[in-house]
Amino acid sequence: MTEPIIDVLVIGAGGAGLTAAVSAAQAGARVVVVEKTDYLGGPYRINPGSIGTFAVESWMQQTRHLGPSLAEAYRILMEHSRWRADGRVVSALLRNSASTVTWFNELGITFDHVIAYYNGAQPVWHIRDTPHDPVIADVLERHARALGVEFLLNTRALRLITREGVVRGAELEDADGPQTLLARSTVLATGGYQGNPDLIERYTGLRQGHDLFTFEMFTHPQHQGEGLQMAWDAGAGTSPTMLETYIYLPDPFGGPGGTMPELSAFRQAGLLVNDNGLRFVDESVMRNPADAANAVRCQPGSHAYMLLSDRVDRQLREQGLDFQLFGMHHAPGSLAPLAKQVQSAVDSGYRFLFRADTLGELAAQTGMPADQLQATVAEYDGACARGVDEGFFKEGRYLRPLGPDGPYYAAKFCLGSYGSAGGVATDEYGRALDERRRPVPGLYVIGRDAAHVFGDTYPFVFAGLIQGLSHTIGRITGGHAALVVNRGTPDRGGER
Repeated sequence: MTEPIIDVLVIGAGGAGLTAAVSAAQAGARVVVVEKTDYLGGPYRINPGSIGTFAVESWMQQTRHLGPSLAEAYRILMEHSRWRADGRVVSALLRNSASTVTWFNELGITFDHVIAYYNGAQPVWHIRDTPHDPVIADVLERHARALGVEFLLNTRALRLITREGVVRGAELEDADGPQTLLARSTVLATGGYQGNPDLIERYTGLRQGHDLFTFEMFTHPQHQGEGLQMAWDAGAGTSPTMLETYIYLPDPFGGPGGTMPELSAFRQAGLLVNDNGLRFVDESVMRNPADAANAVRCQPGSHAYMLLSDRVDRQLREQGLDFQLFGMHHAPGSLAPLAKQVQSAVDSGYRFLFRADTLGELAAQTGMPADQLQATVAEYDGACARGVDEGFFKEGRYLRPLGPDGPYYAAKFCLGSYGSAGGVATDEYGRALDERRRPVPGLYVIGRDAAHVFGDTYPFVFAGLIQGLSHTIGRITGGHAALVVNRGTPDRGGER
């Protein structure tokens, strides 16, 4: 058999792929990175969500006395997944996350803060004040090129090459036609299937533009799921796959957090009802975008309406918001009244915000049964007056009656998605595993293609976790792939 012409082939140049490439090159491997677009860094390149990474017990957290311990973080993640996550992968992620922050620092990437995404979440997100200067992808690329990494842009991977049960590289295609690139180790980091509506519906049942709406920044059209299929065709087993969904007010009034900051009053613990005009949850779930999305998805049409009145809006503006997401910090008195903003949206033809002088009019606009909506509001206002929510047990401090007088406002919340997660079974080194959970020799899968440590819901309690998985497991994978090369034999697994 012809000897591999390179040591490590990385397919995909997003955060996971670039991290793995630098790590492998630092360990002495000859690395080639293949990217089907004409730029590096993936769709998160200049996204505010990519300004940092997740870590536990980093030097920044220790000096600030912030964050959970490794043991606490492990239990939070495992319990979040109902212990369906691979405990070895979770442990490896957590134990190596702090050194990833230090590794970034050594590369010249510094972080300014360690924050929680929302009130009550854990401070584990290491972020930067100036995400665009320098762009993290540019720093990784600079170090990669200095270490001799070669980049092949506008080059598509068609399929993996498997010989005698070992993955030996890939068949590629660029403007000049097909080519074969052999490698001792191949790393797939192709970003999942967020840009493929057919796969989204097949794996999740959600339909783009019907019950799933995506902020433009997260459309990810290049993420078509081909990496998953290539891995499966090469013998990799499957892992649970999901969409990283969150509660969302569709464009142009959405945003990375699901709602533009000026409409933050709708993201509080108000009165949330479904198409039938019925309450269905303690509305303080709105503090967590993913948990709120789960509650809304169970309703008819996978949407729900948050109701406010001028009275409630005024209280929130004067007294302050119940919950504030990252980047949406508003002091009491700083928000403008909703009336003008909602009316402007309605006048423009936007179909997810509503304004009405009476509850009957609001029911007619939204399609809810008027008698049921009026009964729900009357029951809710009564609970607010008593200070006790006997139906869904919401804390008394969040009970604000809408009142008998309008105008009333409604926001129709749907589901948004940051991207897919999971699909290929992997271990703590990023090695692809077959259906018997044994390593597929020569093949690693990282990033969103293998992010299967969440159960069925992204844990917003640990913000930055997708980036943390990409960076930390990517760093581990690059070093392990290079180690296999240095040993000179395919990694056939052995004991895990």
